Formats: sequence, structure tokens, C-alpha cells
Amino acid sequence: PRRWPRPSATPTPSTGWPGSWPPPPAPG
Repeated sequence: PRRWPRPSATPTPSTGWPGSWPPPPAPG
């Protein structure tokens, strides 16, 4: 089974978030 993507310093092509999980809250 595949595990969750490891945190990285660069955005992942799957999520696009900058190496942080869960993704940061939306601004506003």
C-alpha cells in the first residue's frame, strides 16, 4: 500500500502544496 507523500521543500505534482501536510489554511 502506498503511504502519504513525504514532506518536501518543493511542491509536489500530486498536491502542489509546498511540502506541508496537512496543507496550510487558506488565506482570509
